[in-house]
Amino acid sequence: MESKKYYTYNDIHNIIFKVKEQIKSFNPDVIVAIGSGGLISARMIKSYLNIDLNVISVKSYNKFNVSEKIEVVQWNFNNYINKKILVVDDVDDTGKTLSFCIDKLRKTNKAIKIL
Repeated sequence: MESKKYYTYNDIHNIIFKVKEQIKSFNPDVIVAIGSGGLISARMIKSYLNIDLNVISVKSYNKFNVSEKIEVVQWNFNNYINKKILVVDDVDDTGKTLSFCIDKLRKTNKAIKIL
């Protein structure tokens, strides 16, 4: 089993700085942060792009960290139709939450890029 890897605020900022040109070349219409973890990184990216930042929030764990059916907490579906979307999240434990969001976004959008 792999150990967890932790990044500081400065680490995240430096990583985003290194990939900002790749992000710009994708030319997204909107940044979608998967809350709450993707918010800080998404806000840093917004500093380099003059586009909207939106937040979607879903959860798959209860207070006991037991995996459950994914629940949509916040998602304005009308903001994500026929767009090029940059999806930003922080952790990928099982991949269940990120996969759920990507699958839903792919149904109604032009292109998805994950950071």
